[in-house]
Amino acid sequence: GVLSSECAGGDAHVIVESNYRVYAYTRSPVAIAVLELFVKREALLPNLFVGALRRDSVMGALARGISAEELVSYLAARPHPSVASRSPVVPEVVSDQIRLWEAAMNRLRAEAAVLYENMESRELYDRAVSYARSAGTLLWEDGAKMRFVATDAGHEAMKSFIMRTKQELKQ
Repeated sequence: GVLSSECAGGDAHVIVESNYRVYAYTRSPVAIAVLELFVKREALLPNLFVGALRRDSVMGALARGISAEELVSYLAARPHPSVASRSPVVPEVVSDQIRLWEAAMNRLRAEAAVLYENMESRELYDRAVSYARSAGTLLWEDGAKMRFVATDAGHEAMKSFIMRTKQELKQ
């Protein structure tokens, strides 16, 4: 990825503090541009970038496909000599928070779906849910209210199954 190449700031020396502040000693425009992908810049001096890891800046990088592990690895791979002997180089509170932000972002996903409700009988409901489950399209079910949600991709097959099952149950 963009963070793994040696040209992505190989000459930057980074200090990450437990208060999420980031100091990068560098003159490299590439290193500064890479840091600005996930660090909110607060100051830029001739050889010092000062910024902070903020939820919105990190989430922006995560949304562009950069993983939490890549962010933490990038920061850890370029330690300033004054923190190089510290273990870990990136404080755990910071690396854990970056991973938590990633987990929060991945917690929900949007997917086209169809709600099936008002089933004529418990038997029809049970068979339909079983069919959706075996087809791998079942997303959610509420047995008490006899309703369930399945993926939109499986809707036509589900509709056909329900129609056939209704006919079978009438016989």
